[in-house]
Amino acid sequence: MSQFSMQKQSARNLVISPKVQLNWGTRLADGNLTVRQRFNPSSVFEPIATRRSDQMASGKGTEFATNTQITAWDTKGTLTSEADAFLLGWMLSLLFGQETVTGAGPYNHLFTIPPIEATMTPTTMYIEETSDVKKYLLDMCASSLSLTVPERGSVTAALDMVGTGRWTPAAFGGALPALVLAKYLLGNDMQISAALAPVDFTGDTSTGTNTILNASSIVGLAAGQVLSGAGIPVGTTIVSAVGSTVTMSANATATAAGIAIVATPASNFVGRQKGLSIKVDRQAAPFESSGDGLYSSSVASGSTKYSVECSIAANSTDDVNGWFENQIPLALTVQTNPALAYGFGFTFPNALVKASKLANIEDKVIWGISFDETSCTQVGNTPAISAFVNNDTPAYLVAA
Repeated sequence: MSQFSMQKQSARNLVISPKVQLNWGTRLADGNLTVRQRFNPSSVFEPIATRRSDQMASGKGTEFATNTQITAWDTKGTLTSEADAFLLGWMLSLLFGQETVTGAGPYNHLFTIPPIEATMTPTTMYIEETSDVKKYLLDMCASSLSLTVPERGSVTAALDMVGTGRWTPAAFGGALPALVLAKYLLGNDMQISAALAPVDFTGDTSTGTNTILNASSIVGLAAGQVLSGAGIPVGTTIVSAVGSTVTMSANATATAAGIAIVATPASNFVGRQKGLSIKVDRQAAPFESSGDGLYSSSVASGSTKYSVECSIAANSTDDVNGWFENQIPLALTVQTNPALAYGFGFTFPNALVKASKLANIEDKVIWGISFDETSCTQVGNTPAISAFVNNDTPAYLVAA
């Protein structure tokens, strides 16, 4: 038996970039591929060939094919990993497609879905499967993202991706980027809050401080309420409200006087959450047209679908099931503790509970509630779903 060199999973490598391709079919230069990413070894990306043959044709004198040819190439795969602040920002930026950045580090990235644009954003990935099989995958786009949030331990992210079928067999032009210290996101820090009627007031903010001065009124304000307004990071909550001063959980990112601020009363389920999963599916697929040869011209989105499923321990006074039975609109926020420098979250400004199911977990009464794209609606210009990440990356979606 001949000798061979068996490969360990540590032979595999993945390098990605916060930047995106300027054009379809043109890969990012090595200098833009700057992040060597840890990933679950179950992650696989592969080229897939579609072919025709004459197997079912008559007149060949045999039941077997005598002629075959490739008619199309596709690329697809799933990247599964413990979610760190950079990686989740990268995943969400490609999936949602629009980004607004505030702050000076850590940066707050707000991700929204374009209301009209259907073309997804392409990026390049470099992968090493063995010490010999190395390639660049071009035109890779996000299709769907699934997040699993445990009571303890790391959040797990699984990003399904599709491409136009283009790849280049080649080795990286130099040493791979050095591994960086990842800031992992933990289910321990996840919070679910559901808000009712908002409270409006005005006040003065100053960059780098966590106080709102000269508040027009603090009536109805209370600790834990979620704040929104110009220069206030997404997910910021009230720490205290005394006199005409409101103390926030995060520093303001702008200086302004008399800005309009909204405080949203919230029911926070810290200490009662037993499980959480989130899925966002853009239903992206290669856009095939005649004249493109063996490769698709681009990748386009379908109708966005999403779902949130969570388990919450029942209280002696009902504050969960009644939302479903009475179809009470909620401003739903799912986020890591906003006091942390690095984190993420999702907001749903007008959400109705789609289903409420009773369960028994560890001999405790648990409500299993769910929301999806049919029970969450847009409010004015505020999208029905948005996501945010706080990390050290200045920006994603910059074309290179």
